[in-house]
Amino acid sequence: MTNSQGSGRQTADQLFQSSQAPGKRIVDSKALTQDELDQKSDRQLKERYAFWFLIILAVQLAVMNLVFICQGLQWLSFDEVTLRFYTTSTIAQVFGVVFIIANSLFPTKKTR
Repeated sequence: MTNSQGSGRQTADQLFQSSQAPGKRIVDSKALTQDELDQKSDRQLKERYAFWFLIILAVQLAVMNLVFICQGLQWLSFDEVTLRFYTTSTIAQVFGVVFIIANSLFPTKKTR
Protein backbone atom coordinates (compact mmCIF):
# COMPACT_ATOMS: atom_id res chain seq x y z
CA MET A 1 0.00 0.00 0.00
CA THR A 2 1.18 3.49 -0.77
CA ASN A 3 -0.30 6.83 0.03
CA SER A 4 -1.81 9.10 -2.58
CA GLN A 5 1.48 10.93 -3.07
CA GLY A 6 3.25 7.75 -4.16
CA SER A 7 6.10 7.97 -1.65
CA GLY A 8 5.82 4.28 -0.75
CA ARG A 9 5.00 5.06 2.87
CA GLN A 10 1.73 4.12 4.51
CA THR A 11 -0.51 6.67 6.11
CA ALA A 12 -1.60 6.26 9.70
CA ASP A 13 -5.06 5.16 8.55
CA GLN A 14 -3.57 2.55 6.23
CA LEU A 15 -1.34 1.23 9.01
CA PHE A 16 -4.30 0.98 11.35
CA GLN A 17 -6.40 -0.82 8.76
CA SER A 18 -3.62 -3.31 8.02
CA SER A 19 -3.14 -3.99 11.74
CA GLN A 20 -6.84 -4.82 12.05
CA ALA A 21 -6.74 -7.40 9.25
CA PRO A 22 -7.59 -11.00 10.24
CA GLY A 23 -4.54 -13.00 11.26
CA LYS A 24 -2.44 -9.86 11.86
CA ARG A 25 -0.76 -9.61 15.20
CA ILE A 26 0.77 -6.44 16.62
CA VAL A 27 4.14 -7.17 18.19
CA ASP A 28 5.32 -4.99 21.03
CA SER A 29 8.81 -3.75 20.31
CA LYS A 30 11.39 -2.91 22.95
CA ALA A 31 12.86 -0.26 20.66
CA LEU A 32 12.43 3.31 21.84
CA THR A 33 9.81 5.41 20.12
CA GLN A 34 10.76 8.72 18.58
CA ASP A 35 9.11 10.56 21.50
CA GLU A 36 11.19 8.57 23.98
CA LEU A 37 14.35 9.30 21.99
CA ASP A 38 13.46 13.00 21.88
CA GLN A 39 12.84 13.05 25.63
CA LYS A 40 16.14 11.28 26.27
CA SER A 41 18.15 13.68 24.11
CA ASP A 42 16.30 16.67 25.59
CA ARG A 43 17.13 15.43 29.09
CA GLN A 44 20.80 14.93 28.18
CA LEU A 45 20.99 18.43 26.71
CA LYS A 46 19.40 19.94 29.83
CA GLU A 47 21.82 18.03 32.07
CA ARG A 48 24.81 19.23 30.03
CA TYR A 49 23.64 22.86 30.21
CA ALA A 50 22.93 22.51 33.94
CA PHE A 51 26.42 21.11 34.54
CA TRP A 52 28.12 24.00 32.77
CA PHE A 53 25.89 26.63 34.37
CA LEU A 54 26.74 25.25 37.80
CA ILE A 55 30.47 25.31 36.95
CA ILE A 56 30.14 28.94 35.84
CA LEU A 57 28.24 29.79 39.04
CA ALA A 58 30.90 28.09 41.19
CA VAL A 59 33.59 30.15 39.45
CA GLN A 60 31.52 33.30 39.96
CA LEU A 61 31.18 32.57 43.69
CA ALA A 62 34.92 31.88 43.91
CA VAL A 63 35.62 35.26 42.26
CA MET A 64 33.22 36.93 44.69
CA ASN A 65 35.06 35.39 47.64
CA LEU A 66 38.39 36.44 46.13
CA VAL A 67 37.13 40.02 45.87
CA PHE A 68 36.19 39.95 49.56
CA ILE A 69 39.55 38.50 50.54
CA CYS A 70 41.35 41.18 48.52
CA GLN A 71 39.12 43.83 50.09
CA GLY A 72 39.92 42.49 53.57
CA LEU A 73 43.65 42.48 52.85
CA GLN A 74 43.25 46.02 51.48
CA TRP A 75 44.55 45.05 48.05
CA LEU A 76 41.31 46.43 46.62
CA SER A 77 39.23 49.34 47.77
CA PHE A 78 35.47 49.38 47.20
CA ASP A 79 32.74 51.39 48.85
CA GLU A 80 30.61 49.40 51.32
CA VAL A 81 27.43 50.02 49.30
CA THR A 82 29.14 48.68 46.18
CA LEU A 83 30.18 45.49 47.97
CA ARG A 84 26.68 44.99 49.40
CA PHE A 85 25.13 45.45 45.96
CA TYR A 86 27.68 43.05 44.43
CA THR A 87 27.01 40.42 47.11
CA THR A 88 23.24 40.71 46.88
CA SER A 89 23.13 40.57 43.10
CA THR A 90 25.53 37.61 42.93
CA ILE A 91 23.59 35.58 45.50
CA ALA A 92 20.27 36.43 43.80
CA GLN A 93 21.69 35.37 40.45
CA VAL A 94 22.99 32.07 41.85
CA PHE A 95 19.65 31.20 43.46
CA GLY A 96 17.75 32.26 40.34
CA VAL A 97 19.82 30.14 37.97
CA VAL A 98 19.71 27.11 40.29
CA PHE A 99 15.91 27.51 40.56
CA ILE A 100 15.54 27.68 36.77
CA ILE A 101 17.79 24.66 36.28
CA ALA A 102 15.89 22.63 38.88
CA ASN A 103 12.53 23.51 37.31
CA SER A 104 13.84 22.63 33.88
CA LEU A 105 15.26 19.26 34.93
CA PHE A 106 12.36 18.34 37.20
CA PRO A 107 9.19 19.94 35.80
CA THR A 108 6.00 19.58 37.78
CA LYS A 109 2.94 18.13 36.14
CA LYS A 110 0.20 20.72 35.82
CA THR A 111 -3.27 19.57 36.72
CA ARG A 112 -6.36 21.03 35.12
